[in-house]
Amino acid sequence: KVAWRVDNSHVGGRFADPCGGQRLANGNTLICSYGQKKGDMPKLFEITRDKKVVWEYFNPAVRAHEVHVVSTNGKPEGFLK
Repeated sequence: KVAWRVDNSHVGGRFADPCGGQRLANGNTLICSYGQKKGDMPKLFEITRDKKVVWEYFNPAVRAHEVHVVSTNGKPEGFLK
């Protein structure tokens, strides 16, 4: 059973070979768009469960393959308690 799904129709075409994603403690999801080559589209972005974009990271000089949010206690969020 699919619990949650997002695709380009939900996020204005931001996906271009998405390679990494992480569900955050606040319920949002952080996504990498590795293949994104358009300068006006983000390499990383965070979205809510309602598929609203919270923030975006733009940098045409780099490609983002994976991203991991580490909490201030040094443990990967959502993996170690």
